[in-house]
Amino acid sequence: MHVGFTDDPVRATVRVQIVDDPDAADFAVTDDAATDEPSACALAPTTRLVAIAEQPAATDPVIYLSHDDGGGADYRIFVRSNSFTARDAAALLVGASDRHAPITTASIGSRS
Repeated sequence: MHVGFTDDPVRATVRVQIVDDPDAADFAVTDDAATDEPSACALAPTTRLVAIAEQPAATDPVIYLSHDDGGGADYRIFVRSNSFTARDAAALLVGASDRHAPITTASIGSRS
């Protein structure tokens, strides 16, 4: 699956807001957890790979990522990570989401 990004909210097919409160987020990524879960990053038959395309195809989601709601965000993300950017988290959320399934929170264990 590919996703793209735009700085133009009119071109976006999905709006993602960066929030400062994990409780306000649909998806949170942190890497300051005290312990790692052994199976947290295990591949499964349902695993989907998501790539960011510089020039997305007409059928690919195009994400507008911002700190303000600006007309209604489709998703809200919280990111406090040394290894993931807000852009990475937005791509992962949009690429892996199924609008009919609930979104869950991910926590990435600390990395040295």
